Amino acid sequence: MKLPRPIHQFLSWFPHQEFAVLACAVFIVGLFSGKAIMSIGMMLLLGNALINLNVGEYFKAFVKDRTALLFVGLVFLYGLSFFWSEDTQYYLSRIQLMLPFLVLPFAFKSIQWQHRYFQWIMQLFIVMCVAGVTWSLYHYLIDKEAIDASYGFSKSMPTPFKGDHIRFGMAIVIGFSFVIYLLKQATRNAWQVLLVIAGAYFFIYLHLLASKTALLSLYLFVFYQLYLWLRSSKKWLLGLGLVVLIIVLPFIMYQLSSSFQHKVSYTRYSIEQLFNDQAQTNVSDEGRLVSYSTAFDITKEHVLLGVGVGDSYNEMERAYHNKGIVIEKVLLPHNQFLLMLLTLGIVGLAYFVFFVIYLFRKYFFKHNQLSGFLLLFVVPLSVEAFFETQYGIALFLFFFLFLKQQLENFGKETT
Repeated sequence: MKLPRPIHQFLSWFPHQEFAVLACAVFIVGLFSGKAIMSIGMMLLLGNALINLNVGEYFKAFVKDRTALLFVGLVFLYGLSFFWSEDTQYYLSRIQLMLPFLVLPFAFKSIQWQHRYFQWIMQLFIVMCVAGVTWSLYHYLIDKEAIDASYGFSKSMPTPFKGDHIRFGMAIVIGFSFVIYLLKQATRNAWQVLLVIAGAYFFIYLHLLASKTALLSLYLFVFYQLYLWLRSSKKWLLGLGLVVLIIVLPFIMYQLSSSFQHKVSYTRYSIEQLFNDQAQTNVSDEGRLVSYSTAFDITKEHVLLGVGVGDSYNEMERAYHNKGIVIEKVLLPHNQFLLMLLTLGIVGLAYFVFFVIYLFRKYFFKHNQLSGFLLLFVVPLSVEAFFETQYGIALFLFFFLFLKQQLENFGKETT
């Protein structure tokens, strides 16, 4: 189809790459300020790819990209479960939540950035993380004693992301990973100092926040970076000293942070309750285990195709009541693999396991930053229903595609 001359001239002139930077910036600001702005950023990025003279080339690249097609397949599986889901309204809300898996892989095909653009987006994300952490700490410090005490009841300090401290904690871990990457690239002393300060700020905050998911991901990433450094430098004695320091750091933070102390005490209490068969279902650790056992009981009757995306919540609620479990809210199984088994059965679980294995086989050790990013999500996918919120999907999908596009633009990195 031949475009009218004025439109063709406009699209030829339009600065698509700079507009994509703007769209990504809007998306990142929306992460911390509001879901509507985040959605606007996603639509701008998609529009940038669609209203483009090269849209045909982007589409061809999209259909040849096996990773992108696997994302589409995930949405397709969710969509098929309509035929065995009774709660249509809940089903539609879940499908709407999964739409970024359909549109963002195509939208990112329009990005052919220079290296500095990738760095700008990382820097913006770090700045937004600093702002988010500062906001969180301010609200923590003005009511410190009460918030510290609330950690003994599986609560947390106020955070952005509408109080979703687990996903906000993961955002800060991603910010920390960007700090490490940019620090390796930095050449100016002043910039290196600022990055070190930001990294230390994030590291200390994550211990104050005391999200177990975020802390485990943080230390997994730190040990991976240490491994990469030792492999290239061969400084084994210094490396051993750093390993000891990393192991000691949580004990130091335990002495300095009352919120961390309360979280550790609560975790010990939870474990004792579990061994004494006195678990309560409305608190974090016990609730997770009860959600696991309940989900397994349900899947025994829906092995092949699961209960359907639309009925996962209702089936869990019904199972809780049938068991006589008193609950304040229904907990979906806090494990993305188990949730796939519950909603889409063996078929869905097999697809998701293949999906995860494929990502690791294709990208791990191919791009150091992308490898570290994938490692970050081993923990949250194992102990959270991470893709059941818009924030969870945004954190994983946007930044995975962002780093994947960096790999495709510049190839394998050695740092």
